[in-house]
Amino acid sequence: MGSGGIIFKTYTGGIVDVPEFPVGIECNNQLLCYPVPSSYLINVKVDYENQTYPEKIIVYDTYGRQISNEEILPNQKSIQINISGLKVGIYLVPTITDSQIIRSAKIIKSN
Repeated sequence: MGSGGIIFKTYTGGIVDVPEFPVGIECNNQLLCYPVPSSYLINVKVDYENQTYPEKIIVYDTYGRQISNEEILPNQKSIQINISGLKVGIYLVPTITDSQIIRSAKIIKSN
């Protein structure tokens, strides 16, 4: 989807529970995931706009399946996500507020 080359594949004919990515989301660099690649923990740092905050940080695999769903509290600027149980590969990490994706990043799970 979009110029960033994000592709979701499903076996049911459509994507379920994956919000639509707005135009220009690939240019939004207010979400920092590090270290990349990682084999155990990913730190997710959020840069707030107008004192709003994401309600959720979700991890999707390349098939569009939700892998993780983390709540983020008001004024919480970072969170750690354990990815040790994931398969090696690329994952999409969007932040969602009011059912809208407001920023997005990619992570790479390594051995």
